[in-house]
Amino acid sequence: MSEKRKRKSFLLDDEETNSSVITNHKIEVSGERLKYRTVQSNSTKIEDEIRSHSELKKQYNIDLNLPDNRVAVLLNDLHYEFMPPVMDKVYEFVSKTEHIRNNIQFSLDTNGRLNKILNREKVFQNWTDLKENGLKDIDFIKNLKKDNPAQYKNILSEGDLQFATTNNKLELDYQRDLLYLVLFDKHIKAVDLSNI
Repeated sequence: MSEKRKRKSFLLDDEETNSSVITNHKIEVSGERLKYRTVQSNSTKIEDEIRSHSELKKQYNIDLNLPDNRVAVLLNDLHYEFMPPVMDKVYEFVSKTEHIRNNIQFSLDTNGRLNKILNREKVFQNWTDLKENGLKDIDFIKNLKKDNPAQYKNILSEGDLQFATTNNKLELDYQRDLLYLVLFDKHIKAVDLSNI
């Protein structure tokens, strides 16, 4: 796997990051920009012996505009490592879709929770761009298209459904995601400053 896709020095400063992530057309931010980092480690043991291990590290930029109850989230860095490395090829594709999925703008409800995705068209366009131009460079997709055309078409159809502007379960999918559950709840509820 190339060093560009799987960097050893995870989470460089913004000016050092040479990422091919789809750019986010930011909402006007009258609040603050935050960085949020996650690390997820998984291991499988069989008879007290570790058989597999994986680690996913992600960094997000989060722009808060609490007076307008709006937020923009951008996944700007993702590092993954699997042992044995059998999943590396698949995760190359998954990481591309994660960048699309986590490049959103949304409104908050009165409890500070994700209410409505505001840039559905852009999210779908990013998926369409990946599907039409970016998939041809991913080994897993190239092999799948050659060896199992039906499964390849199924992956494309699932992506079309997931990112569709008409997906009426899109917000619910995000509300169940741990990042959005942890960061956006009653504690981030916007305060009405007009009464102060």
